[in-house]
Amino acid sequence: MSAMDTDQEESVVLPSTTTSGLSIALHPLAILSISEHFTRLKLQTETAFPFNAFIATLGALLGTQNGREVEIVNTFELAMDENGETIDHSFLVSRRDQYKQTFPSLELIGWYTVAPIPTRRHIELHSQFTGYCSTPLLLLLQPSTTLVGSADGTSQNLPFKAYEQTFEMKDRTSRSVFVEAAYNVETGEAERIAVDWTAKGGGSGTSCE
Repeated sequence: MSAMDTDQEESVVLPSTTTSGLSIALHPLAILSISEHFTRLKLQTETAFPFNAFIATLGALLGTQNGREVEIVNTFELAMDENGETIDHSFLVSRRDQYKQTFPSLELIGWYTVAPIPTRRHIELHSQFTGYCSTPLLLLLQPSTTLVGSADGTSQNLPFKAYEQTFEMKDRTSRSVFVEAAYNVETGEAERIAVDWTAKGGGSGTSCE
């Protein structure tokens, strides 16, 4: 049995009856940046994006956290080491520090990638971010869903899901799992224009099929 089969058989996400206590505000700039990153890589390969290459779309989340209130404001792209298993931490630190000079109020609060669902591989990658923030978030762009704007500014119809890490007791052992966290889209006037542009297919970055 392959590792991929194992990931598909054993979910690393707790049932929907278990919810996160986080209050997340997702800014459109982050939505646009992640969508553009994914679309650019798709165009470069000129093929449907293969699931086993999800790690090619990988980046960091920048924002603020005050207790259980989180804002995801911006992102930057990340790179992997040559082995393809480890984040290029030197690159991450360099980019983080560059952004810190321009946006001193923003901290590294998690990471993003593209996949249909979280897997054990995501759990392994998630652990590499705990050295930068105590409770990193995972924001997942799901390529099987088409991005559609939501008039009320909620997460409804957006192909993104947010997760935080927790632990589950199973067979008398503790294992790392994800719990889904609800979010709202934070839209000021300028950001609302960006959301409308994205919802209408601006830049061809909103249809992830």
